[in-house]
Amino acid sequence: MTKVATLESAATVMLVRDGAAGVEVFMLGRHDDLEVAPQALVFPGGKVDADDAAPGLAERSAGAAAWDDEERGFRIAAIRESFEECGLLLARRRGAKDLLTGAEAETLGRRYLEDGHHSLDLGTLVRAEDLELATDLLQPCSRWVTPASRPRRFDAIIYLAPAPAGQRARHDGGEASRSFWAEPARVLTEVEAGQHHMLVPTRRSLRFLSRQASVAEAQAAAAKIEVKALSPDLQRADGGFIARIENEAGDGIEEFFIADPPTR
Repeated sequence: MTKVATLESAATVMLVRDGAAGVEVFMLGRHDDLEVAPQALVFPGGKVDADDAAPGLAERSAGAAAWDDEERGFRIAAIRESFEECGLLLARRRGAKDLLTGAEAETLGRRYLEDGHHSLDLGTLVRAEDLELATDLLQPCSRWVTPASRPRRFDAIIYLAPAPAGQRARHDGGEASRSFWAEPARVLTEVEAGQHHMLVPTRRSLRFLSRQASVAEAQAAAAKIEVKALSPDLQRADGGFIARIENEAGDGIEEFFIADPPTR
């Protein structure tokens, strides 16, 4: 009997800003030698660590009383991963209304991410700098469970959050080889043309963003979403997979072709 891989919790965040032609989202291109989603375009994110659900972080998370330990852990992981992977820190000085400035985020990045970007002790950071995590700004948009047939499986929530004004986004050089801001519709067009490798959750999320004219409109639309776990049905096809998934209206099935990562 085939053993089904254990689910690993993960959190991803669509960091958005208003651009000249509408909403722009920050994207990362993953290295081609990674085990998970090599060469794929993704949003910042990663696995939920045990420390993300620590009581000390709950006390420093805005709105934490409204969520259970699991949801709070997902949200804190999304903030931690965003800081590690692209230098954007969704946090405030405790008692302040505004998010950290660009200069403050840069200073904290040099101070706490100087040893490789992936060993951040978030609890130490928030206590030492007297911060409150802006977990209240994260809006869940979708939840995806990797099919049982895959060798590594994730239970992942995709959040929406406004990028902190004044902070500079960049890729960390670890898991990501490139990064950029882009209009969702343009990226989708390039994916359809075969210019990028992208998984179904990212494509569906970009499609949602492509219908929004501003960050405020995207936030209002996200607030109306009833999030439920989705798991695509994958079938092997020439050059990749066919993924079948319930459509956004909930009244039918749509198909996506997922090309295998290009060989280099």
